[in-house]
Amino acid sequence: MKILIIVSATRPNNKGSLVAYFLKNILSDIRKNIHIEIINPNQFQIKFDGDKDPTYAEKVRSADKIVMIVSEYNRGYPGKFKSLLDSEYEIYDGKKLLLVGVSSGKVGGARGLHSLLPVVHELRFDIFRKMLLFSDSYEMFLDENTVNCTEDFVLEIRNTIDEFLKY
Repeated sequence: MKILIIVSATRPNNKGSLVAYFLKNILSDIRKNIHIEIINPNQFQIKFDGDKDPTYAEKVRSADKIVMIVSEYNRGYPGKFKSLLDSEYEIYDGKKLLLVGVSSGKVGGARGLHSLLPVVHELRFDIFRKMLLFSDSYEMFLDENTVNCTEDFVLEIRNTIDEFLKY
């Protein structure tokens, strides 16, 4: 199984990337024979509306499932991420998708995900019924090796990911 993790954030030292590596470790622990790739919009040559990057399209096409880690920016999500999503259309049809919100606030990126939902519906993703929300990300993810969260939260994350892998 191949999982593509798309981190929406494009800023240096963003917390979405730390969440991606945290989830990658959990995915690898749950399923041993799994290939996981993490990407972000900065890796692709999408400068203007209508631009396409064949490398991005191939990564999406070859993935069995997609995890989108969406950083909330002022109740929305990063513009470069939106341009990347808009660069393709047909390749998303029926792709299984887990949405993950990241925010320094108390609602874990839920407002940003709420803004994104009409877009991923229009792009015809097959959206998993649960979402993961990471609030207070600046306190939770200090660096790649330090994650401050409760055992109950980790169990909830593991259970959601396990369900998504079976979806």
